[in-house]
This record gives sequence, C-alpha cells and structure tokens, in this order.
Amino acid sequence: MKRGCEIEQVLGLYCRCNLGAEEFSLEAGDPVPEAVGRALSDASAEERPPAVFVHAFPLDSRMWEHALGVAAGAGHPALAFDLPGFGASPSPEPFPRALEIDAAAEAVSSSLDLMGVAEAVLVGCSMGGYVIFAMLRERPGCAAGLMLVDTRATSDTEIAKKARFEAAESIRAGGRAGFLAGMKERLLAPGRAASDPALGSLLEEIFASQRDEVLAAALEGLAGRGDSTDLLDGISVPTTVVVGEHDALVSVDEARAMADAIPGAQLEVVPGAGHLPNLEEPVLFEKALLELLERVRAATREH
Repeated sequence: MKRGCEIEQVLGLYCRCNLGAEEFSLEAGDPVPEAVGRALSDASAEERPPAVFVHAFPLDSRMWEHALGVAAGAGHPALAFDLPGFGASPSPEPFPRALEIDAAAEAVSSSLDLMGVAEAVLVGCSMGGYVIFAMLRERPGCAAGLMLVDTRATSDTEIAKKARFEAAESIRAGGRAGFLAGMKERLLAPGRAASDPALGSLLEEIFASQRDEVLAAALEGLAGRGDSTDLLDGISVPTTVVVGEHDALVSVDEARAMADAIPGAQLEVVPGAGHLPNLEEPVLFEKALLELLERVRAATREH
C-alpha cells in the first residue's frame, strides 16, 4: 500500500490495520505511510495508545478482524501482524530449523518502531502471548496495557516438548492433514465446530495458508521458549487474563494463577469458549476488551 508521503523504511511483516476512519493492510516490504505514523502518534498523544494484536498458532492476523474493529471503534488504532512465515509475512532467510519466539517478538517490535509506536496495548492469544512476554523482557516499557488470552507464562513440560517435536516431524513426513484436524478439535470448545460451521470454515481457510515448513519450525520454536513467570510480578500496567471455560490447552486454574501473580490483573473466564474466545464468543470478548481499554485510558490520564 502506498499513500501520501512515505518514509523510506519498509515493514518486515504483513500488517492488518484499522484506524477507525479506514481499514487497510500493509504488505511486508511496503513503506510505512507518513499518514499512518501520524495517526498512531496522535492517538497516543490523546491517551488512546494503539492496540496491537498477536495471533495464535497455527493462525494469522485474520483471527483478529472483529477485535480490530472493536478497538478502533473505541478510539484506539488497531494493528495485527502476521508473525514471520505465517499468513502473508515472509519466512526468515535462511529458513531456520525452529522459528524462535524471541525472533518473532523482535520482528513485531521492529515493525512497531518503524510505525513510530513506542507503547501499545498488547493483546496476544496463546503463541501470541508468548511473543508478548518476550517483548516485555527485551523492551519493558513497550506495554500500555496487556490482554493475555488463553496463554501461559511457563515453559513447556518435557512431555509437551516431546509432543511438539513429534508433531513437527509428522508434518515434515506428510502428516499435515491429521495434525491440523486434531488442532481444530483442540482449539474449539466441544461441539463448537458442529454448531458454528462458519467458524470451522474460517479456521480451515487460515490453516490452508500456513506452509508445512513454517508449522513444523514454529512447533519447535514453541517447544524451545523460555519461562516468563519471573516477569509477572513486575507488570504494572492494566492487565486482563482471558481464558475460555472449556479450553483444552490452558486450564482455568492456570489462567487464574497467572492473573493472581500479576498485580491488579483481572481474570475473565469466557463461558462456552475454548482456546479462541475472541472467535467463539466475540460479544463476551468484546466486553472484556473494551473494559481493558477503558482502564488503560484511565491509567494514562493519571500519568
């Protein structure tokens, strides 16, 4: 996309943008339009920091389309990136055996730097939450608020690591279809795929965009991520921990323990949802997001 006056630097990731007055996307390799940077800067100056959404595995920024509109409608410019290799973002070169979470975090942070965003409301689901923790470790002042959705601060257990490595090898050996069929079942609450075929179709459409080598490398990167529990008691911005009532991957008890470890954090258990509450129960997720954004605005005014 090219609009108006542009700076010379270009994005390394695909970015889906909703500025309220307009929606558009920036391709990896596009310059950042000066007007976009100005809109983001103006919003921050008006105590409406941008909202940045980071997707789950094995999805991409399409999972956040509704949430982008919610945030933008509340006056917060909204951005969602495809992580390296996912969706429309290019893969790293040379392509690594594992797509490391720290490298994904740096790619998002670098893109935000190019867009002039020093501080944002960071919203991450599952893998997106891991990316946000990595961003917080390297750039402690980057968050104006946090929404941690169906994610955890702990590293994988040895059993979980073994399962990820086995899944990666299965994909490399041609087992993609079986892996993704199983993921679809685990991502959604029991019976959701049957009761909401449109959602099931959306997931399948997004799955189809992800390349085998990216899926396998991302699994190995997820297995290798570090523990972030040491960060929790140092978080001082408004934070909401969200978990689906029927999440098969992150339990309500795990989410509650994480929320209890973060000073002032609120816990939202989404009835009827699995691992993707923003897609399964969008109205309830919207309410939680709007409440967080209001808390962020109040905290920004106080400072």
